[in-house]
Formats: sequence, structure tokens, C-alpha cells
Amino acid sequence: GNDVYFFDVIPMSYFLDDEAIDDPVGKRGVHLSASYNVIYGSQIINEKLEGIFDRNELYCDHKPLAIEALSTVLLTDEDRERGCVLMNFGATTTTAGVYYQGVLQHLLVLPLGGRNITKDISELGISRLNAEKLKCLKGCALSSEVYEPVYIKIKTENPDDEPVKISTLFLSEIIEARLEE
Repeated sequence: GNDVYFFDVIPMSYFLDDEAIDDPVGKRGVHLSASYNVIYGSQIINEKLEGIFDRNELYCDHKPLAIEALSTVLLTDEDRERGCVLMNFGATTTTAGVYYQGVLQHLLVLPLGGRNITKDISELGISRLNAEKLKCLKGCALSSEVYEPVYIKIKTENPDDEPVKISTLFLSEIIEARLEE
């Protein structure tokens, strides 16, 4: 339908006369076959991206997927060839890219990110800003790694209330519960 946009088409493999080749350009043969990984999503996302570029009077010939751009910085050719998973934990989404034989094999985008953890922590009655600071400065993703818990006092959103006292162990349990999800 009209609500689908094709963000990228990634070549996976080429076969020329039933022989695997890296690149068919300039080669001769009778039968060429190829497999591709087609990345598609909501047309609305593309429209919002285009709007950002238009408002800022920018032109971009190629907009790589974020996971592909990250992979060029974080992964070696050997990582991509032998196989690995690259995870990108963002504010609102978590993206997983599976690399094998040199190319992106699978892509998964989940609508969960660090902002969800911050919101969970703010449910203790503290501001989002203080919840974010607490998460970044004292948070741990595994409660089993908190060997010597300490208590931290944090102002509540309501200045008339007593500060919230939270242990770093409980904080890690909140974070771990969201990450397990």
C-alpha cells in the first residue's frame, strides 16, 4: 500500500551461472541470480525525515540506516564476516542488526528505549530529569552486579514531600525488569 516505504535494498549474494561471486558488474554469463535484504517501514517515517532535510535546506543523496552507519564505526570486516549482533539502545527504540557473511542479514526495531527506563524510575515520585541523572550516574542493568548497595536521597516532584530514599539495588531491579522485557 501507500503507507510502506522502502528504505534500503541490501545485496546479500550473487550467483553467475550457479557460481557465487562478489559483484556481477563487468562479468559475463548466461544466468544471473541474486538475493537482497529489503528494508521497509512506514511512509510517515520517511516523510518526517524528508521534512527535516527540507526545513534545513539540506540535500542527501543516500540516507544509510542508522545501524549500518554505526556498523561502519563499531564493527570490523571480520565481525561482519564471521557473524555478530549489533545492538543500538536509543531513547525511544532499540535496534538489533544481525551481520553474517559481510552483510546485514536481519534488522529488528523495538519500540523500547532508555526513555522507558527513565519513566519507570520517575514513577517513584521524582522528576524525569532526576530520574535520568539517577539512571546514568548510579544505574546498573544487572542487580546481581550490585555488591554493596547504597541509599540515595532524591527530591520529589512535590517540594512539600520528604525526599525519596532509593537503594542502588532497587534501582538496578527497576532497570533490569525493563531490559528483560
